[in-house]
Amino acid sequence: MFDPSTQEWTWIGGSKVANPPGVYGSLGVAASGNIPGGRSGATASADSSGNVWLFGEAQGVDANGSPGELNDLWVFNPATTEWTWMSGNSTIPYDTTGYEPMFGTLGVFSSSTSPGSLGGASSWIDGNGNLWLFGGYDLSVETYYNDTWEFEPSAKEWAWMGGSNNPRAIGPPGIYGTQGIPASSNLPGGRQGTSIWFDANGNLWVFGGIGCASESFCGDDWLNDLWVFGSNFNLQVTPTVTVAPAQSNVGTGQSFPVVVTVTGGPTPTGSVTLTAGSFTSSTTALSQGTATINVPAGSLSLGSATLTASYTPDTAGSMVYKVASGTASLTVVTSTYSLSATTVTVSPGVLGNSSVTVSSSDGYAGTISFSCAVTSGPGGAVDLPTCSSSGTATLSASTTTATVTVAVTTTGASSTATVWPTLRGPKEWSRLGTLAVLLLATCLGVTGRRRKSMSVLGAVLLFMVVGSSLGCGGGSTKGTTNSGTTPGTYNLTVTGTGNDASATKVTTTFTVIVS
Repeated sequence: MFDPSTQEWTWIGGSKVANPPGVYGSLGVAASGNIPGGRSGATASADSSGNVWLFGEAQGVDANGSPGELNDLWVFNPATTEWTWMSGNSTIPYDTTGYEPMFGTLGVFSSSTSPGSLGGASSWIDGNGNLWLFGGYDLSVETYYNDTWEFEPSAKEWAWMGGSNNPRAIGPPGIYGTQGIPASSNLPGGRQGTSIWFDANGNLWVFGGIGCASESFCGDDWLNDLWVFGSNFNLQVTPTVTVAPAQSNVGTGQSFPVVVTVTGGPTPTGSVTLTAGSFTSSTTALSQGTATINVPAGSLSLGSATLTASYTPDTAGSMVYKVASGTASLTVVTSTYSLSATTVTVSPGVLGNSSVTVSSSDGYAGTISFSCAVTSGPGGAVDLPTCSSSGTATLSASTTTATVTVAVTTTGASSTATVWPTLRGPKEWSRLGTLAVLLLATCLGVTGRRRKSMSVLGAVLLFMVVGSSLGCGGGSTKGTTNSGTTPGTYNLTVTGTGNDASATKVTTTFTVIVS
C-alpha cells in the first residue's frame, strides 16, 4: 500500500518468493491464509465497500504451482487483509494452458457459465455490487474477445451479457455504425488492455486497447476508438443558432422577416421557434439548416428589443445535437411618415396646385387627412392666398408612398362705379325751390290732424319732384379699384393627421409665388 501523504509503501501481504502458488481455501470463505497465486495481466476493481475484486490473468500460477492462464475470481477485504476465492478453478488442466469460455444463454446466470481464462480484461462494479468484465485475450487460442460478463456475488454465478459468443482466430472486428448514434448492433471489436471509466450518470466508457478495429484492421493493433455503454448518456454537441433580422431598426408598426440559421456538421435538422416581445412564432421546420419567420407589426415596444430563436432537433438530429438557442438585438422606433410639397407660381385670380408626396417611414400604416394654412407672406399684403385639400393618403406595407393635391386660390384685381345725379341749370333749381316753399307753406297753414296728413303728403310730393328732376337731369360717375392678392412670396404649411392610435401629425411648408 502507498500512502501519498508520506510517500511511503507498506508491504501488506503475499510472498517474497517468485512464482508462488495460490492458496484457495474454501470457495466463498475468507481466511487469513488465502492468497491468489503469482500472476500478470489480471484485472481489478473496487466495490462501494472498498473491497477489491481480482479476476484471471494472462499468465500465472495455480494452486499446484503450474503455470498457465487462470479463470479464478478473488475478493480482498482491506479491513481484515483477507482474501476470498469466489469463482473459477483453482488448478489448470495438465493438457491445456487454460479454460475456454462457457457462454450458456445470453443474460441468464448459471453455475455452469464462465468467462474462461482471460488476460487483460477490463472490469468494473455496478451499483448493485455486481462485477462486470469486458474483453480480454485468450493466449491458448490467440484470440481477442469482445464479450461482456456479469458476476452476481451472492449466488456466485456468471451470466454472458453481450458480445460475440463465437470466438474466431484473432478476434471479432468492431461494428461501428454511425458515429454518435447508439444502436443495438454496435459493438467494439475484440481487445485487451482497454481503459474504462464511469461518468456521473453511470455510463461505462471504453477507450483503446490492443486487438481488432474493423475487418481490415484486426490483429495485434493499437486502438484509439472511444465507446460508451449505457442509456443515460449525451454525446450531442451544441449547434450554433444565428438570428438575423432584416434590419437593425424597425418601426412599431412594421412587420419584418427574421432568418434563423442553425449550423453544425452534419447540417442540423429539426425546427425552430422565435420569440420577440409579445410574439412567439409557431414551430417552423428547418430547410437546409435555415428558417425564415415573419414578426408581425406591433409585436415590439419602443427601445431595444431582443429576438430569441430556440432550436429543437428532430429524431435524427437529436442523435448529434442538443437543443440550443441564439439571440439578436435591434432598436424599435416610432413608425411615422414624411411630407414634401411642390412650389406653386400663380398670378392673382388664378388657381394653382401643389403636389404633396407622402412617404412611409419605418413601416407606418394608416390613412392621412390634410389641412393647409398660410403661415407668412409679404408685409401689408391683402387678399392672402387660401389653400385646401379634400384628398387622403393611405399607406400600408405594400403602399409606402402616395400623392395628394393641395389647391391654392388667389384673388384677382377688380373695380366698382357709383353714379351721382346732376341738376341741369338755374331753372331746375328755381322750380325745385318754388315747389318746396309752396309745400312748406301749405303744411304750416294747416292745423291739427290735417297738418300731420298734409306734411306726409308734402314730403311725398317733394320726393317725386326731386326724383323727376334728377331723372331728367342725369348725373356723374366715381370708380373704386381692388388690386387682388398682393404679389410676392408666401409660405403655406400642410399638416397631415393619421388615423393611427397616436393620430400622428406631420407638417411640411411649401412656397406660393404670386406674380
